[in-house]
Amino acid sequence: MMEDKGVNPDIIIYRIFIEGLCKNGKLDIARDLFNQLPSKGLQPDVRSYSIIIGSLCQEGLVEIAKGLLVEMEECGCAPNSVTYNVMIQGLLKRNELHNAMPLMEEMYRRGFLADSSTASMLVDQLQRKGKDDILMETIKNIVPKVEDLLWLLRYSFNRV
Repeated sequence: MMEDKGVNPDIIIYRIFIEGLCKNGKLDIARDLFNQLPSKGLQPDVRSYSIIIGSLCQEGLVEIAKGLLVEMEECGCAPNSVTYNVMIQGLLKRNELHNAMPLMEEMYRRGFLADSSTASMLVDQLQRKGKDDILMETIKNIVPKVEDLLWLLRYSFNRV
């Protein structure tokens, strides 16, 4: 459509379209557009993958989202904090704690933290399942260390 008029949109323009389609319940069209990106000479970026993965999880299509997460890494696109959080939330919504925990550990190893929604869902499931030992270890990973907070505060004030 735009290409016919001599306009060659970049990945950012396509990402905006994909996100808009997802937000308006047009996941199938968004996925088609996403899947066409390589044929247009564009490589999906981490934000594009995260949008599709999050939308798939919201629609309960977690298995497809897991496959896309694998594909993403195979294409050399590393997940970020958003990618991990939407995927973990999708798993937790399906009560797949056993699948969410390894992904949580991978997220921590890569230097990312759970956001408040993910942390809340995880704590809730761990408590309901009586996994207090895992809960305490998870809380240690989620809650920043006091020393780290002090360093950040010190650094922030020194820059002013």
